[in-house]
Amino acid sequence: MKYLKLILSILFIFCLTRTYADDSNYLFRHYQVENGLSDNMATCCVQDGKGYVWIGTRDGLNRFDGYTFKVFRNDPDETETLGSNWITCLGCDHDGNLWVGTLSGLYQYNDEKESFRHIAFTADKGIDIFQFDKENKLWILMDGNLIQYNTEDNQFRIFSSENNQNYTSFCITRENNIWIGSSDGHIMLLNPEDETTEAYNVFTHSSPNTPRKLSMLYPSPTNDRIYIAFEHDDVKIFDPATCDYQDLNIQKINQLTILINSFLEKDANELWVGTDSGLFIYKIDTGECTRIRQDPLDPYALSSHFISAFCRDRENGIWICFHQNGLNYYSPFRPFHVHYPWDGQHSMKGEVIRDICTDVYGNIWVGTEDAGINCLEKKTGTFTNYQPVPGGNGLSHTNIRGLAASGDRLWIGHVIHGIDLMDIKTRKVIKHYNLLKDSVTVKNSAIRCIKVSQEGQIYVGTDDGVYKYDFLNDRFLYAPQFPPFAVNCIYEDRLGRIWTGMFNRSFYYNPISNSGMYLPYDKLNTQRHNFVNDACEDKDGNMWFATVEGVIKYDFQTGESLHYTVKNGMPSNVAFRILRDENEHMWISTANGLVSLEPGTGKITTYTESHGLITRQFNDNSAFKDNEGTFYFGSVKGFIHFNPSEVIPTAEMMNVHLGSLEIQNEESEKRIINCSAESEPKKITLTHKQSTFSINFSALNFIAPKSIQYSYRMGNTEWIPIGERNTVYFTELHPGDYTFEVRAANLSNTWSDTPTRLNITVLPPWWASNAAYAPTSASYSPL
Repeated sequence: MKYLKLILSILFIFCLTRTYADDSNYLFRHYQVENGLSDNMATCCVQDGKGYVWIGTRDGLNRFDGYTFKVFRNDPDETETLGSNWITCLGCDHDGNLWVGTLSGLYQYNDEKESFRHIAFTADKGIDIFQFDKENKLWILMDGNLIQYNTEDNQFRIFSSENNQNYTSFCITRENNIWIGSSDGHIMLLNPEDETTEAYNVFTHSSPNTPRKLSMLYPSPTNDRIYIAFEHDDVKIFDPATCDYQDLNIQKINQLTILINSFLEKDANELWVGTDSGLFIYKIDTGECTRIRQDPLDPYALSSHFISAFCRDRENGIWICFHQNGLNYYSPFRPFHVHYPWDGQHSMKGEVIRDICTDVYGNIWVGTEDAGINCLEKKTGTFTNYQPVPGGNGLSHTNIRGLAASGDRLWIGHVIHGIDLMDIKTRKVIKHYNLLKDSVTVKNSAIRCIKVSQEGQIYVGTDDGVYKYDFLNDRFLYAPQFPPFAVNCIYEDRLGRIWTGMFNRSFYYNPISNSGMYLPYDKLNTQRHNFVNDACEDKDGNMWFATVEGVIKYDFQTGESLHYTVKNGMPSNVAFRILRDENEHMWISTANGLVSLEPGTGKITTYTESHGLITRQFNDNSAFKDNEGTFYFGSVKGFIHFNPSEVIPTAEMMNVHLGSLEIQNEESEKRIINCSAESEPKKITLTHKQSTFSINFSALNFIAPKSIQYSYRMGNTEWIPIGERNTVYFTELHPGDYTFEVRAANLSNTWSDTPTRLNITVLPPWWASNAAYAPTSASYSPL
């Protein structure tokens, strides 16, 4: 019994670590009433043919373009509005047009007028579910009956249940078969021709085998199977070909009773189950089940445990509706694995990451400025934190400024407290070193970086120059071979030269010849007040420098330097660290995002929070590349790691959608546009009093909406870049004919070839005074 308890304890700990590791890359973007959502009770979600995401709530219908929510509610003074603010379900027909189910019936949306047409026979009826079949006929579950509705002739047929049982759910499979679930727990195949059904009991090999009320049917979009949820029961997979079923036993695996509200098949082998107890991710081939839960202290976790609905958009992003906590978005673009502090048992401690390194065992060591050191354990994928402890057996300070590992030794540099030496095997600090100006004079200058060279020499960069480890006497002595200036970085090139980054210059030292040379600010073609934060060598032997005035490439052969700043695409002039990948791309951490720079073309791609980063504010001396080619970058809120080969931004061209034109006068009139590059350009005529206006637009891309770059022009002029802004303003435009064009760049920074156009006519002042001239044509020249 004693050994059995031990084994069970080990298994329990193993399960905890597996759960933690699986949870770590499930990060969600939150949208709630604070972001413009009309109500936090989100009931349903769908994406229409144009690309808008629609969210139903108990207080209105929300249309989201990636930037703002537009809310549609019941208006008693208007005839073509929703009859109820409580939205129950949403769907689209084959043309991508939106249909809306409410507590007062079904409505069809007209995007030209932004109005809603009520389907008469559904008046005052609550719509439970509806779906279009392959013939574009609409099937509706209403009052326990299934109804087939022909949208072309407005004719409908009612399929009533038998034996006093209500239909509780239905679905339409890939083969266009109609399957119905009933309150007595049976799943039935409907024959619409003769209105007969074939019922199947999916409790035949269950114990007890008493059927329960069937609450939901979900057809697989990739396979011939149907997922079934029952009231107070588990999930089953039904095979329409064999009419047999499989129990998933999610409740038994997790030892709890759950209420199942929604399904989404992420891929052929992964089923997402939304419940009142969080998200369950079930692997169909292995039966492995992972539970993703809410954590109120984690800003990237699920915002609630009670999931009401799922929606997958055309970019494969997943939207999750919650019963009381709004909406979450899970991006399909997830190359960055993020690590940030939270209150979990095996979580990282500290936010401000200062240095990162690895040891011979593959563990990742992360030094912070506010919580000592974290070790990301290779075997378990969990964190262990090390800080000062009473009695002086721990670290000297929590503010870590440099890390380097050599063999079983971890060298730890502090802000003003010298260097600690930790034995990696025992995880104990075994010695403390002061920095010596000479053999006896202590000079504990602030440490900025530590570097172990290929020959094993240990260099320490400080506010007063470089110190070297004296192996013979086991001490750190000042190295007069280097200038006595503050050192921000130490880098070793392929020739073994040791580069240091300093104020206004870089210096390299050749250990073989015991000589060195400056690269001052004039050679780097920069200003006099610049700091070199990092150095990196490319395959051609050119040196790259990250500075507070941008990134500089220095060519040794020509002596020329190339400067990258905000003027040619950098998100910030403050660059911290540079890492080079196998494709010779330079990855640069900055004060405003992570940059991938292609030296051959000069192309710059910037990644921010929209792409899955925890912040765009990175930190000094905080980057590392391991032996497997994985990159690590530290920020002020944690760190990320990724493989550069897996960071493949979408190549899909952005189709900008024009939303509306808002006239900025006393009446603040709004004109609905609703057109894109794929549709015919629309035409709007304005009087001279309406010539001050704004136009809003969106690429309707939700992976990184606030990182999309736009440019526009009015007529055949040069394109005007406006960055991430999705609105342009015009003031007192002169009378005449204009063509407004707007385009967007995708995540690869490639501009779309086909812009979206809007023809605008501004009438002259005399037009309004002459009623005989109706504005039927705009064939006159601008004044």
